[in-house]
Formats: sequence, C-alpha cells, structure tokens
Amino acid sequence: MHVTILPRRRAFRAGLYLSAIGAALAGIPVTPAIAVAGTAAGTASPSIGEPGVGALQADPAPIRIRPPSSAENPAPAPTTTVVVPPVTTDIRQPQLPAIGTGVGTTIAAPAYGPPAPAGPQLPLPAAALPSDAPPATRLPRATSRPMELDVAKDPILSSALTTASPEEFRRLVVAAVDQHPALTENEAYTNEARYARDQQKAQYYPSAEVDVPGFRVLGRQFAGQSIDNIVERTRADQRFDALATVNQLVTDFGATANRVKAAGSRLRAAAYGVDNAADQVALNTVAAWYDVYTLRTVVALTDSYRTELVRNRAAIAQRIDGGVSAPADAALIENAVANLDIRIARFRQQLASAEARFRELTGSPPPPGLMRAPDLGDIPATIDAARDAAATTATTRAAREQALAATRDAKASTRDLLPNISASLNAGRYGLIQSNRDYDVVARITLRQRFFGGLPERARSAAAHADALDARARRIAQENARDAETAFSDLGSLEQQRAALEASYIATLRTRDATIERFRYSRGTLFDVLNASDTFYSAAIGYIQALSQRDAARYVLLSRTGKLLDAFGIPTYDTRKFDQ
Repeated sequence: MHVTILPRRRAFRAGLYLSAIGAALAGIPVTPAIAVAGTAAGTASPSIGEPGVGALQADPAPIRIRPPSSAENPAPAPTTTVVVPPVTTDIRQPQLPAIGTGVGTTIAAPAYGPPAPAGPQLPLPAAALPSDAPPATRLPRATSRPMELDVAKDPILSSALTTASPEEFRRLVVAAVDQHPALTENEAYTNEARYARDQQKAQYYPSAEVDVPGFRVLGRQFAGQSIDNIVERTRADQRFDALATVNQLVTDFGATANRVKAAGSRLRAAAYGVDNAADQVALNTVAAWYDVYTLRTVVALTDSYRTELVRNRAAIAQRIDGGVSAPADAALIENAVANLDIRIARFRQQLASAEARFRELTGSPPPPGLMRAPDLGDIPATIDAARDAAATTATTRAAREQALAATRDAKASTRDLLPNISASLNAGRYGLIQSNRDYDVVARITLRQRFFGGLPERARSAAAHADALDARARRIAQENARDAETAFSDLGSLEQQRAALEASYIATLRTRDATIERFRYSRGTLFDVLNASDTFYSAAIGYIQALSQRDAARYVLLSRTGKLLDAFGIPTYDTRKFDQ
C-alpha cells in the first residue's frame, strides 16, 4: 500500500474520514495528514472490521509530498523523502512541529482542519511598528479575529481625537502674524495713505512762505538827466529784503472736500489690506501646520508598512524553502518594498518643502510631535449666513473703499471746472541791514477760473475710472460670496467624506486581517495579502489626508467669512488712532 501526503484542502477531507474510523483502527499506526490511498494506489486495503489487523506496514516505495498550490502560486515539482516508519496511534488532532515565523515569535501550524481561534499560524507579512513607536505613527497590527476589532483602540482613529493645545496653537499663529514682513509692508502702505490724507486736509488751512532776497550791484552806468536814469542812480548798491506771503483758500466749491474724503477711503482700504495680510498669514500658517502634520504621519505610516515587509522577507523565504509558497513570492515582496521606497522618497521631498514653508511663516522649525490643530472660532450655521458674512471680509471692504475713493475723486475733478476764490496777505521789509525801515503790507482776494487745459477730459476720465472700480468692487463681493458658499459646501462634503473614509478604513482593516488569516492557513496567496495590505495602507493614508483637509477647510471657511482673525484673537487694524 502507498501512503501519500495530500494538499491541505484534500487533507482536511481525509482528516475527517480518519477521525470517523479512528476507533475501528485502534492499534493501526498513522501519520499526521496522511490519507490511505488504497485502491487509488493499486493495492487492496484491509476491511475495516477485519479481525487480526494490528498494524499497517509501510510500503518501501518513497512518499510523494505535494505542497499546497493555487492559481497564483503553482506547486513546485514533487519532492522525494525517506520511507515513513510506523508510529504509535494517537486519536487526538495531530499537529505539525512548531514553525519559526521569522518575526520574533514561534507558533505552530495545524496539519488539517478548520482554523481554530488560537490555532497555529504560518509566517506572513503584517503592518506594524516597534512597540516604542508613537501610536499615531503606526498601522494597527493584524489580529486573528478581524470581525471583533475594537475600533476605540485603533491607533489611527484614536489619534484623530487628539489635538494640540488651543492656547499653544493660538500663540504660534499670532506670533507668525506679528513677525511676518507682509504685515510690516502693508502697515507702511497704510502710513503712506495716512500722510496722503493729511496732505489733502492741509488744503483747509492757510499756507505761508517767507522770502529773503538780496543783491549787490557789481557795475552800473546811467548818464543823462532823464527821470529813469536819475531813479536808477538813486538805487542802493546792495540791499537785503524780507517778503512774507500768507494764502488762504476761501472756497473751491467742494473740490478739496472730496479729495479729503477720497484720501480717507484709501486709508481705510489700506487698513483693510493690513487685515487681509494678517488673515492670509494666519491661514497659510494653519495650512503649513497641517501639511507638516499630514506628511509626517504619512511618512511614518509608509515607513512602518515598509519595515514590516522587510522584516518578513525571512518568513517568506522560509515558506518558499518549505514548499508552502512559490519562489515568485520573493519577487512580489521586493516589488512591494521598491514601490514603498518610491513613495517614501516623494513624501519626504514634500515634507521638506512643508517644513521649509513652516519655518518661513513662523521663524522656527516645526516642533516634534505635531498633532492635529484644535477647532477655533464659530463657523456660519447656514450657507446663506456664509454668503452674508462674506460681505464683511477685508478684501470686500477694501474694494468697496477703493471704489468710493474713485467716486469722490471724480466729483473733485468735476468741481475743478468751477472757479475758486482765495485770499492772500503780502508783507515786505526792505533794507534789513540798512538804517531805514521801509515796508509795505498788501491784502489781496483772487477769483481764479481756468478754461481749457484738459480739465473737462480729466473729469470724464475720472468718472470712467470710478465706474470701473465700482464694477470691480461688485465683482469682488460676488466672488467672495461664491468662495464663502464653496468653502461651506467643501466643509460639509469633507465631513461626509471623512465619515465614509473612516468606514472604508475599518472595512479594509478587517479585510486585510481576514486575508492574512487565510494566507496563514495556506488558503490564499501572497498576492492577495499584498493587495489587501496595500488597499488598507491607502485607506489609512486617505483617512489622514481627509481629516487634515476637513480641518483646513474649516479654517478656510472662517477666512472666507471674515472670522479667522477673531478666532485667533488678532485685533484688526484701527485707523481711528490717526484721527486722535
């Protein structure tokens, strides 16, 4: 009689048969996972109830061992071993010797039968980091009970509930805004607009000038007795005079008043520019924070995935040496490691750029252990409230003030077509160093009317410019309302997407663990394991990215509705101090 070791699926059915006739074959030596070939081998098998049968003698022919096979991992050619001697019969479930997994533990693999909850296992790749790694930077370990996962203890899902201190985050953003050159630049523009307004307001007040002319005659000849010559001969050879003039605009029919109001509108627009710069710096700082947080987490998760693949090379090699896996499985592992190396290089390049951006905005490198930022501020409750709040943003107000300034400039140009009335007082002291005290004081009032010179054309040009800026202000208001509506919708969509990705993450985690369990009992292929592990890794990365995008979208909505500075406690630029 020939005895053949069958593949696991066939051995399972044969094992059930042997269990049923175990009592009848008491005293008959059998070996684990061995089925009686009987007629299939071409020899007669003894009857089950035949008396006098005490033992089965092993056929001197060699045993042919066929490892498990599949479509992806075809079985290698049968190998030949020595003759199996008789062994003592044992009716308990037979077990194979313990197998080294290559990942630091030793577990036993069952010879046949369905997988028990605490049953033996074969070596396999599993995603995890060393135990001293931070919980938020490792993928969860594979479990033998994928449908009984405790989601509350998942390292990635639990990390989503951990955020940085609100006060520390607020201080960092405020410090970034205070030290950024964009704020100083816009404050300088505001000072420029302030002085331009003061220059226009100075037209309300008198202007004065003082001249001190002097002369010395180097040569003179006036002959004859004409009156003119006699007068010229009487002039002094040298003299210094003092002349003073005071001018006051009486009225220009509103031209100066409109220019002062236009300058005030430009000052307020420049102040809104400071607020807009602070808003952008704060928003960019939040974005840089989340870029660093996301990429650090992605790099750590990718590193953990790669580490486990490298650590399980020996386990796969052991399976190949034992005939359990095909030699092509080693190439699958190498290909997966190479692909992860490409991802890690790309992610680290992006992380370096994000850290440089963070250092530019804050003046310091990103702190270690960066966590999710907390939710600050209150967002609008409805999309209509978001659209209405967009009218209060700094960009909308600045555009409106610039349009108002252009309108008032156009009015001033129209008033320039009218006459203006001014008064002046001229005083002169002649001969400062001479003994005589000659002087005069003259008061004048002047009505000035200009004709031609391009004044009407300039007024029409100013009116057209005002129309353009008014249309620009309305366009910016509509665009900001649209951006606020889009930001509100984006936040809602990302909230739903985050929930969906969380469900996908949990499902792919269970799928990965179930696939690994099947592979441990040779009921799947390494290709299936790598595919499930890569799908789970992508789901984990997608969940982290969606979480960061949701948080960043919330701050974008605060910015689009003019509430970002209030959320961080950053005061707006107050131009009223210039009026004190």
